[in-house]
Amino acid sequence: MELSLEISGDQIAGARDYQEDAFLTTYLDDETGESKSSALIVVADGMGGHAAGNIASNLVVSTFNKTFTGGFGKQDPPGVLRSALKNANEGLKESIEETPGLDGMGCTMVTAALTKGKIYWVSVGDSHIYLIRDRDLSKKNEDHSYGGYLDRMRSQGIDVEAEAGLSRNMLMSAMTGEEIAEVDCPNSGYQLLPGDRLIIASDGLDTLDTETILKTSAWSHTPKECVAGLLKAVEDAKRPRQDNTTIVAVDVVERQPAEGKAAAPQAPAVAVAPARKELARERDLPVTPSGGSKGLIIALILLLAVGAGGGYVYMTGMWRDWMPKDQAGTQPEPKPEAKPEPKP
Repeated sequence: MELSLEISGDQIAGARDYQEDAFLTTYLDDETGESKSSALIVVADGMGGHAAGNIASNLVVSTFNKTFTGGFGKQDPPGVLRSALKNANEGLKESIEETPGLDGMGCTMVTAALTKGKIYWVSVGDSHIYLIRDRDLSKKNEDHSYGGYLDRMRSQGIDVEAEAGLSRNMLMSAMTGEEIAEVDCPNSGYQLLPGDRLIIASDGLDTLDTETILKTSAWSHTPKECVAGLLKAVEDAKRPRQDNTTIVAVDVVERQPAEGKAAAPQAPAVAVAPARKELARERDLPVTPSGGSKGLIIALILLLAVGAGGGYVYMTGMWRDWMPKDQAGTQPEPKPEAKPEPKP
């Protein structure tokens, strides 16, 4: 069973006057424009003010994407994810050292690498990877906010009291060019199934509860409709301090067998060969309707040629127009499909 990925993404500024989120989706095996079975999705949520936050998120997204695509296929996906994370974080450090005015900038980041029917990820911060399967929503990556920390401790049976003055939204880990406190990058991938829908999003999606996300997804037939519906639901909530929100939706579908697509260029040969074989069999038969009709037409033409009118027909060559014509033809070669470009 081969899986194919349908991807769509978009973002809104929310109640902010500026956009600090950045995202990028890239098909990793799209040389022919047909496969789309491997992809990289990077979402970064900048912090540090208008200019600095935007610079941080875009720098991390571009550096991560360049490193991962360059190393894809050369080692296991988790290894490439960790290398790309390291390079992206070092890129932040170098930028801050070169431009002291950028000191304090940083971002959270969540990245999903989908290949060979599995999803691998690396995340730092409080952005999300959600899986919708059988009308159930589950979060796959860790939440590196203070609230996420408390929830993880309680799920492990450890009763931790929240410290006074600490908000659940407070970040426990982020990319700032310094050592990263917490990184979530499992050593093995999670198996995907046809019909799965993935939602990769910044924490602006926290405005919506689980039920709203599930309902909106259920009403959406495509990833594009899902993204549009979720962003509209966030806007309709009208939160006074609504954060930037970025959402990328991925539908996992079963791809048609490869032989079905490969057969198209061979259509001319397949169409002609059976006709020729059929004619060969007919010539071996003593009597056939097709051969008899052809002989009768020739005989009539010769008889007409003896008469005056027939002689004219024969001499002018009009008899050729009465001969049955071969119906076998060669279809034109199909034009190759245009290679889709990754959406910035």
